[in-house]
Order: sequence, then C-alpha cells, then structure tokens
Amino acid sequence: MKSYRISALLLTAALLISLLSGFGLRSAESSASAAAQPALPETLQQACDLGIANEETLRRGDDICTRREAAAMLAQVHKLRYGFDSRYLNDPAVAGSDDAATRYYFAQAMYFSAMESFYDAPYESWDAWAGYCEANEQPTIWPDSILLGPDAEGVVDGGDIWTRCRDLDEIQHPENADELRNWWLDFGFVPAVNYALLVYDRTYGTRVLSLDEDGNFRPYETMTVAQAAEAALRYYNSFEPAAQMVPYEETAAFDSSIITPALLEKETALPDASCASLPAEWHGVLMFDMGRVTNQSTARELDKQIYEYEIQAVQDAGFNFIGLAFDFSVLQGPVPEEGKLNETRLKQLDQVIAWCIQRDIHVDLRCAGLGGFKRSDSFDDWWDWNGAGVNDTGYAGEFAALWKALAQRYAGISNRYLSFNLFIEPLSQSDEQYAAFFGPAVTAIREASPERCIIADIHSDTLTGRPMAEMGVALSFHAYDPRVFCALNPGNQNDAAYLSGVTWPYTDADGRTYDAEAVLAFSTPVRPSANELAALAKEYGVGFMIGEWGVFCDGFPSNRYPDETLYAFYKDMTDTMAENGYGWCNGVWYGSLGIESAYPVITATTYEQVGDHACYIDQTMLKWFQEFNS
Repeated sequence: MKSYRISALLLTAALLISLLSGFGLRSAESSASAAAQPALPETLQQACDLGIANEETLRRGDDICTRREAAAMLAQVHKLRYGFDSRYLNDPAVAGSDDAATRYYFAQAMYFSAMESFYDAPYESWDAWAGYCEANEQPTIWPDSILLGPDAEGVVDGGDIWTRCRDLDEIQHPENADELRNWWLDFGFVPAVNYALLVYDRTYGTRVLSLDEDGNFRPYETMTVAQAAEAALRYYNSFEPAAQMVPYEETAAFDSSIITPALLEKETALPDASCASLPAEWHGVLMFDMGRVTNQSTARELDKQIYEYEIQAVQDAGFNFIGLAFDFSVLQGPVPEEGKLNETRLKQLDQVIAWCIQRDIHVDLRCAGLGGFKRSDSFDDWWDWNGAGVNDTGYAGEFAALWKALAQRYAGISNRYLSFNLFIEPLSQSDEQYAAFFGPAVTAIREASPERCIIADIHSDTLTGRPMAEMGVALSFHAYDPRVFCALNPGNQNDAAYLSGVTWPYTDADGRTYDAEAVLAFSTPVRPSANELAALAKEYGVGFMIGEWGVFCDGFPSNRYPDETLYAFYKDMTDTMAENGYGWCNGVWYGSLGIESAYPVITATTYEQVGDHACYIDQTMLKWFQEFNS
C-alpha cells in the first residue's frame, strides 16, 4: 500500500511538472505573441487608455466602424465628461445596429447626446427626443465660432455652415431617407453637422469633424474604426476642464507646479520695468485670445485659446513682449458668480505666463472687459457696458477687487516678466472720470503688489493722461494714424486694385503726407500726440510706450498692401520709435494682417502650417520681424 501511494505521488508530481511546463510554454508563447504586436498609433493608444474603445477593437482600425461601435465610443466620452450615462446613446433604436457608421451618424450621435446635458427633460425615445429638440429650436450649445475657408465663389472669409458647406442639400434631402429613419428627420438636421464642425480639440485646435478642401462635409461617407476613435478622442479633448469657482481671496497663489520656483529664478535677458520706466527694448505683439467672451472679437473665432506653439512662434519672430488681452468675464466664466473667479481658467492663464517666462517674453496683462458677461450675451450689451461702466464709479470698487485678486496671485512675479494694463482704450468721458474709476484699482493693485508696473491707455478724446501720471502710473499711446491707412474700411480691405495703389509715406485725401515722424507728432484739439504724451510722462517721472500700432481690418481678406508699402511702413515706424526710445507693441498678431492665421488667407505671401495644428505662419512677415528684432 505504501509503495502504491509513493508511486501515485510520483505520478501526480510528474503530471504537475508537465502541466506547469506546458503552462509556462503557453505563457511564454502568449507573451511572445503580445510582444510581437505593434504598438498602437499615439492617438489610438490615448483612446484606449481612456476606455473610448478597447485594444482589440482599435487593432481593427482600418475596418468599417459600426453604429454600435461609434455609439459606444461616444457613450464613454459622454460618461467621462458629463458624469452620467447617455440614455440616447444606449437606446437600441439608435445604437443597436451593426450597419456602417457614417460621418452624419457620428455628428447626430454627438449632438443629440449633448442635448441630454442641455435640456432638463429626460430622454425617453428617439421620436420623443427628436421632436423635443425640434420644438425647442435646437439651442446654440456649440462654440460661437465661424467656419473659415473659401466660399462657393472662392472668397476666403469667415461664415456659417450655410455659406461654407457645399453638400448641405444631401443632409436636407437625402435620397435614402426611408433607410435613415432613426437618425434623420424630415426637415434635415443641420444643427448636428454644425455642432460637429465647430467643436474643436483643445489640445491641437483641430475640429472634431471638418470640411474637405472642396467644402464638403461628406455626410454619408462611412468611417473606419480608427477615424471614429480619433474623432471621439478629439470630442473628449473639446471639453473645457470643470470650473472651480473660488472667492477672490482664495486666488492669491498661482499654481507653483506651472510657474515653478526654478522658472522664476532662471537668468533672463529681459530688461527691468517699473511705473517710472518702460523699456525701449520692448518689441511686442497683441494677443487677444483671452479677451473673447461675446461677439466682440474682430477675428470672430471666440472659442480660440492660446497654445504653446503660438508662444514659440512669437519667440521665433524675435519678440520679447506680449500684450495679452483678457476679459474679466473669461476669468469669471463660463457663468459668472458674484465675488468668485474660476481657478481652472486662472491656471490656464498661469500656463500662458509660464510659457512666456520660459522664453524670455514679458507679459503685459491687458484688461479688455469689465466682467460679468457670459458667451451667450449680446455684443451690444457687452459694448455698452464697457463704455458706460468706466463712467460709473459705482462699479469701481468691484473692478478694483478683480484687479487686486490678480495682483495677489502674481505678486511673486518680477516686473521683468509681468505688468498690468488697467483697461484697453477705455471710453472715459474726462480725465477726472478716468481717475475716479481707475484710481481705486491702482490703489488695490499696490496694496497687494506695491512695486507692480501699472500702465494706463490714454486713447479717447478729451484725455490728457495727467491724473494717471500724477498717480505714478505709466502711460500708453495707440498710434493708428493716419486712420484710413491703418484701419482699412470694409470697402477697401479686400480691394486689390485699391490696395496696390497705396504707398508709404501716405498722402490722404486732404493732401497731408504722413511718415512715422508725422504719425508720432499727430494731435487733435482734444487729443495729445504720442510725443506730447511721452513729454507729459517724462514731466511726471513715469514710463511711456506705444501700446498699439499697425494695420488692421475686420474679417479675413485675401489681399493686403503690397510688401513694398507694408514693410516700408513697418521699417519707418520701428526705426522712428527706436530713435525716440519708445518700446512698442504691434496690434496684430493673429488674422490676415498678422503673422499667424487659422487659414492661409493672403494670396501674395507664403505660409507654413505648424505641424497638424490649425495655425499658419506668414513666412514673409515672420522673416521681416526676425531681421528687425535681431
């Protein structure tokens, strides 16, 4: 019996060894097989990591994506970003089909699931939900942006989907309407396409779905698994991080993981600055990307944000100064709450400042809006408030409190890197009113950051700048004379024949000829010249700069002045400002007449796209400023 048990034990051991050996072999084979699998492309790996789709699905990247798969991808994005499951995307009538997912299906899946977070009504069924959305006029939840590109006549400008999308008829009147019952409505559903075209990936600035070079959306073109996953990833990246609303006093420290101690302690070639002295070495550009809240933006791309590659382009052009326009409404948004700022957006501002410090670029924080507005508010209301508000001392205390919050937050940053411009071109009715409204803000800033360099725009008629100089605030002048040369009116801004006939120096209709010296000496009975304001600043021992100058227009014209005219103007102005010891900031960085554009608009120049980003750099203008700034 004993020998039997021993034999049995030996047999069992042998079997175990055999089994374990086989398991090890299979494990090794499995590991080798896994190791042999090529890595997923970066975007698909990101989609996998987020759970937008599993690896097995993503390895079928070239296969046609089914509606079931596309809906599942968007359902994961919805859950991650909205925090609850989409009933629409889990409805078998919508998402239960193995038919191919088209671009139109994907757009509608995005749109109708987004509506679940917009409306209070719960989703019950496709028919009820579609009717509810139609009855409530499909509200504008997409960005208040435009589509930029050529229209049917080939004219490049900003317009809506009706002027940019060439195949809308296929959406409104599809040939196979009966087969599209669960994702097409009798009246067509253009809002879904509009939403998909306008929502953009905040990582790269690209749209979730876009028109092709011919302006077609291609609604019934099927999507591969990879295309659907990448679009779902762009959709995921389109969401702004959740707002974190905090009282003003809790905003008193910037994020030290973004603006690090090492960054602040590094050596820099930037000159020091103070209220008493603004550096002549400042050569800069105006960036308005944090100043867009309602439809006030002349560029009309309200959802645009600032990316690191743009700051790098500023450095590449040789600039060492950015006039960073911001609206307090942006920092209070998306929905302003009394006495609070959005820490999430303040961290975005921290990041822009950090990118600039890293590249030895001074940031002049320029207020472009008094605050209190959300994006859906009208331009007229915004404009009226910013005009009337600075003439209403009742709001001066709140405005001062907002500036104090920023002064506290950035108190640890040197004037080499940061200055404050109280308000861009305030429409103050008098010097006394200017001082009454902005004086409390100056006091509040100095309470929190006593040495902060503070600058005041003296731009409106009837202003001399004297009361602000008496407060020890530096002065800024905007040199846009002759106006008809610098601010192109709509009738001339894209008229190639007119533009080609303009020269510099410029002679106006009254026979007066302007060169840079004449521009800086130009005054009116109610407004001092740049040189006169500089003399006043010197009298009071405060700094002075040309806060804005250049050529600008509304929209996206395809033409501009000939290079001989444009760069003769630039050279004359920059040389003359240097001779006078004036630091300066060119008023146009972004758009047709700037170095950066979202589209290669001007026909008579050469652009280079920055990677895969929605950013094109005018190489002629870039090289001109590089040579000057060097």
